Amino acid sequence: MTCRRVSSARINHSKLEKEKELNQISSYAINDDAKAPLLQRGEEEEKKDIDEKLKEKLKRLEEKKKKSMNAWGDTGVKKSFGLWGYSKFTWPRIWTGSFRKKFIVLLNIFMLVAWKLMTVFVPIVLKLAVDAITCSKGIGECPSVQETYLFIGLYALCKFLADTLNYIREIPYAAMAAQAEISIAHDVYDHV
Repeated sequence: MTCRRVSSARINHSKLEKEKELNQISSYAINDDAKAPLLQRGEEEEKKDIDEKLKEKLKRLEEKKKKSMNAWGDTGVKKSFGLWGYSKFTWPRIWTGSFRKKFIVLLNIFMLVAWKLMTVFVPIVLKLAVDAITCSKGIGECPSVQETYLFIGLYALCKFLADTLNYIREIPYAAMAAQAEISIAHDVYDHV
């Protein structure tokens, strides 16, 4: 018995809600002529607000697209692709972020200079070692055997240090290059 009462109460409640909705709709239909100018004004204001918001949003998107395209497209300004142009394009993408990232950039520059200096010294020391080994007594003074071995050892040390510096330099360079690639990709695909 209680189940039937509950279900009949639910049905009656849903019927009452439907009747209320129908009454509201009919009252809007009856008073529609009086409310029409007010609704139209409100709708027009809403349309204007929405249109203005859409125009502002489209304007912002166009500016953003223009900004991102200016980096790659024809802007009417002569672009330089030399070392200065490359540096102007690359430096802001590398020199962004925290102190750690900036330290990695400076470490990479230092390691690059040290590696280049070592690669310059390798052939010079090799020349000294070869001259010490192939020295003939008639031309001039020849280095002693100890000095010859010293030049050979110095050559091996310079070659080892040059290769080691190069391999060590590649470790932080990967992080720096990834950061720059992310920044460039962001600029390239910003308009998409």
